[in-house]
Amino acid sequence: MRKAKIFLFTDHEAGWGLAVAEAMACGLPVVGFDTGVLGSVYRRGFRKVPLGDINGFARETQTLLDKPRLRARLVAEAISQMRSLDWNTTTRQFERILVKTMSREG
Repeated sequence: MRKAKIFLFTDHEAGWGLAVAEAMACGLPVVGFDTGVLGSVYRRGFRKVPLGDINGFARETQTLLDKPRLRARLVAEAISQMRSLDWNTTTRQFERILVKTMSREG
């Protein structure tokens, strides 16, 4: 991760997305599918695309590679986002996601 410019979160079934937290803690902005993790657990430091939109995923990835200022802003947001999380907050957010998911399935 040390040499990367962005983190590609290609998972389409993730619950909490620990890999996203690890990437953001390393100062990487994230491009990922909209599975509910980006925007609910993580509030900033990423670009999301509709689930399954491979072309949109490629466009967002290219945008971050082509626009260093945008990428730098998202890096700052990602680092700030990680500083704001602690295990108590994270646990409460994960519990909300589980309840929401279980209520849809059952």
